[in-house]
Amino acid sequence: MAFDSIFPFLPANANSPPQLFPYDIIINTAFPGIEFIGTEPNALYQEIREVNGCLWIVTNAMYNENLLQWDQETNQNTTLPAYALELCDGAMTRFYSPATLIPMTPITWTPLWTVTADGLMDSTPLGITGPSAPMNQLQVTWDPGVGIAPVAREVDITDIASSPNSLLDNLVVNGVQEWTVNKEGVLIHGTVPGSAIVGPFNNATFTGTTTITGPTTFTTGPVTDDGTLYVVGLTTLNGGADINGGETVTGGSFITGGLGVDSLTDTGPLTVFGPSTFNALATFNDEITTDSITVTGAAVFDGTSTFNGPTDFTGTTTFSGPVTGPGVDYPIGSVVVSYGPSGNPLTIPAVGTVWSAISTSVIQLSSPPSSVGDVIATGAGGTDGGSWAGGSNTLADPAQNSLNVPLNGLVHAGDTITYTVSSTGAVVVSSVNVTMVAVRQT
Repeated sequence: MAFDSIFPFLPANANSPPQLFPYDIIINTAFPGIEFIGTEPNALYQEIREVNGCLWIVTNAMYNENLLQWDQETNQNTTLPAYALELCDGAMTRFYSPATLIPMTPITWTPLWTVTADGLMDSTPLGITGPSAPMNQLQVTWDPGVGIAPVAREVDITDIASSPNSLLDNLVVNGVQEWTVNKEGVLIHGTVPGSAIVGPFNNATFTGTTTITGPTTFTTGPVTDDGTLYVVGLTTLNGGADINGGETVTGGSFITGGLGVDSLTDTGPLTVFGPSTFNALATFNDEITTDSITVTGAAVFDGTSTFNGPTDFTGTTTFSGPVTGPGVDYPIGSVVVSYGPSGNPLTIPAVGTVWSAISTSVIQLSSPPSSVGDVIATGAGGTDGGSWAGGSNTLADPAQNSLNVPLNGLVHAGDTITYTVSSTGAVVVSSVNVTMVAVRQT
């Protein structure tokens, strides 16, 4: 191929070349390059050079052909850093070097970012030791017109064959994954605070151990919990709750959609305005109010229970506190319990006819064991005769400081029975703790 050339460069004493070269320039030597030495104030040395098959575009540095190194020589400012862009084997790398301060000192290039021949981009910014701009910042002005929706950032992936552990996003601090999103869009590492979630949980399913330490309101439902739900603050469940793994309520709950429970422990007031079913053990240590209830498993009501709708107890149910409300039903075998001091009442539900009542007590005496006298337990309030209709049990001249004087017999539905302890002679009673239990017979 024919061409015109200046080869080699004109000697220094030659006439000045023209400003226009209507032909190619060929530099035929090892490490060929072009140097730009500005004469304006504060100009920095620029060089374009081929080194070992790679093209370099360099600022404030020079390739030393004798020492085979990049350094800062004459015409460079050794108090300023150097920069380079290398094009090699289809890849492109941006380099940085701090000021060498001493001429002829070899430069150690630090890569800042690389684009490989396959288009893979890798960035390794310099360490931040003070205030700095973001490592990766995109500033865009959107002005295509109303009705046009631009996109600021988009990554389109065609997943033909990849591991399920592939990540769409991976943010690491000191070797620890702090924010990781898998290829299904699921957050694997990282936390989204509840305060950042706008709106209620719709059809929420809690499959693990869920702890809610503040007031929580579920305005839609149902809420399904397959693990253990601990609610410390006031909780409102307006859509119903299906508790399969157990619920502990310490701050009170208001459930407007009904409650289905396999295991429940309630230490605060619980109000349920919808139909509720207890399939397994449910323990209420405080007040419960509900429209209707069906107990097919075990239930213990230690507090005041109010049932405002149809009630069906087909399982083992124990009532240790007062029970009120229309439609309350106790099947045969149902149990009501009362704990308290001497004279504490036990109200028999107005269901059925005959209930069997029995008492046990812990009576503490402050008198010497040798005292002469009686300890008398007297029943009252029963309409079936026997111990609870004015009957009594007397223990004469007790020889111990702690004793039990039981009563037992039959009572009728609707009776309110009491167990009262008294003493005669030198016997002095200091305290009484009585448990009365009634079981429906007919």
